[in-house]
Amino acid sequence: MRLAVLSAGDLDAIHAETLNVLEQTGVFVEDDEALDIFADGGASIDRETGLVRLPGEVVEAAIAACPHDDDGPVTFSNFDEGVMYVDPRSGERRRPLKADAADAALLVDAYNTPAAHEAFGLCAAAGDRSGQDVLSPGKENS
Repeated sequence: MRLAVLSAGDLDAIHAETLNVLEQTGVFVEDDEALDIFADGGASIDRETGLVRLPGEVVEAAIAACPHDDDGPVTFSNFDEGVMYVDPRSGERRRPLKADAADAALLVDAYNTPAAHEAFGLCAAAGDRSGQDVLSPGKENS
């Protein structure tokens, strides 16, 4: 059984808008080595602001270079080391909590072909005024 929340048309529309965001808005990158890699790959970079804009054809070429399987060229992985987290229920932007990591693990577990289950929220600072445990680097977060 396969859960199908979005239609193929929905996925195509999301992909097209994602390409638009990457090309028009861009992404913020702080690391000089990463900026060099993006520049060498055909991205437009602004070293003063750290803004990287990726032309659609560069993104499409990267996707095409990914290994293919029966489900398509790209597999799912949850994101690694989120500094800030946007709560999907409230929309609040905050440091990730242990409960958020548990939610991410449930999502990855439910997905039929995750490529990897990355660490979640390792960059958050320790201590949270709400009394909920915040994930932090170098600290056991069990």
